[in-house]
Amino acid sequence: MRRLTTAITVLIASLLPLITPTTRQLAAQPSSLKFKPSANLGLRYQLEDPPENNQDNNHNKYQHRLRLAAGIGASVTLSRTLQIVIHLRATDGSDPRDSHVELGELGTGIDPLGVAIERAFFRFAPTNQWWRGLRIDAGIVDHPTHADPSQWDRDLAPAGATASYYHRLKSIPMSIEPSMFAYLIQSDSRANPTAGRNRLAAGMLGGEIHSEIQQNHITIELTALGTAFYRHQALALRSVDNSRDSEQNLIRNFRILEFSSRIKVPERLYAPVELHASLIRNIRSSHKNNGLIVGGSVEKHLWNSQFSLSYSHRYIEKDAVISALASDDFMLTTDLSGDRLEVEIKRNSYQVGLTVFAFKHISGNPRTLTAEDIRRYRFRLDIRAVF
Repeated sequence: MRRLTTAITVLIASLLPLITPTTRQLAAQPSSLKFKPSANLGLRYQLEDPPENNQDNNHNKYQHRLRLAAGIGASVTLSRTLQIVIHLRATDGSDPRDSHVELGELGTGIDPLGVAIERAFFRFAPTNQWWRGLRIDAGIVDHPTHADPSQWDRDLAPAGATASYYHRLKSIPMSIEPSMFAYLIQSDSRANPTAGRNRLAAGMLGGEIHSEIQQNHITIELTALGTAFYRHQALALRSVDNSRDSEQNLIRNFRILEFSSRIKVPERLYAPVELHASLIRNIRSSHKNNGLIVGGSVEKHLWNSQFSLSYSHRYIEKDAVISALASDDFMLTTDLSGDRLEVEIKRNSYQVGLTVFAFKHISGNPRTLTAEDIRRYRFRLDIRAVF
C-alpha cells in the first residue's frame, strides 16, 4: 500500500503542471478550488435461517448478526478539470466485499476494528470542445460499470484506472458512453497464507459500451460489458462458490460477457416503474457458465419521503462469475437460484431499508453434500445516514 500511495502521489504531482490553471489564468477568473467533506454512518441487523438438513452445530440455529458501517472522506476540486477524492471506512478486514464492521453474532462480542482506504483517486475531466465528455480516474477507484453488480461488488476498491467518454448524439435522442478499465487485485493474505508477505495478485481488464435512448419520456438503457482475468488463481481460496480441485485451485478460466437492458417508464398511472434484465456468460468455460437476472422497481414520493420497492430473480451458475468479487456477503455469489425483495424509505439524509432474500443452491448444499438443497431465507434491516 505504501508503494501504491507513493506512485499515486508522484503521478498527481507530474500531471498538476499540465492540467491546472496558470497564475495568470487564476488571476483572470474566480477561484475554482472547492472542498466538500462527506460522512456516512449505518447500522445493519441480519438474520439468517440455515437449512434444516445441515448437521453442523454451528449452523443449525438462527444466526443474528449486528454490523456497523462508518466512513469519512472528502472531494477536493482543484480546477475545472481536476478533482481528488478520498474516503476512509471502518473495517475488521474479514471480507473486502463488505463495507460493514462485524460486531459479531449477538451476545458474542465485537471484533477488532481498523481503518481501510475505500477510495483514493484523482479524476481528470477536460472541458474544452474536443475532449468534453472524457473522464479518467486513477488510484483506488470506483468501478464504472452500469451493469448489474453480479460480477463486481460495489464495496471492492482495487488499484487501477478507468477511462470513459460520454457523447450525446444530435440527430436522435440517444447518448453513448464507452469505457475501459484495468485493475490489480491483491489476494487476502489470511485467505492465502502461502503467499506470505509477497501477496499474489490478479489482473482484470475490461470494457463497456453503455447507451441511453429517450423517446416519449420513456428511457431505454442498453449495456454490453466484457471482462478478462489474468493470474486469477490468486483469488482461488476466496472463490469458495466456484468449482475447485482437491488442491483448491480454480478449475475454470474466466472471460465474462454480460448484456443488460433497463426500461424506465415515467409516472403515468401511479408511480414511475423500472424493468431490467441481464444475461451473463463465461466464454472460457463450457459448463455451468451462464447467468440470468430479471427484475423491476417502483418509486413514489409521499409525505416528504421517497418510497421504493424492488424485486429481482437471479439464476447464477457455479462458474458464471468469480465468486470472490461478485455480489455481496449477504447472499451466495454463484451456484444459486433466488429471489430478492427490498423496501426502502429515504428522507433527507436518512435511509431505512428492509431486504428479504430467498434462495437455494443449484447443485446441492456444499456443507452436507446432499443432492438437493432446501430453500433458505435471509433478512436484513439497514438504517443509514449520509452527510
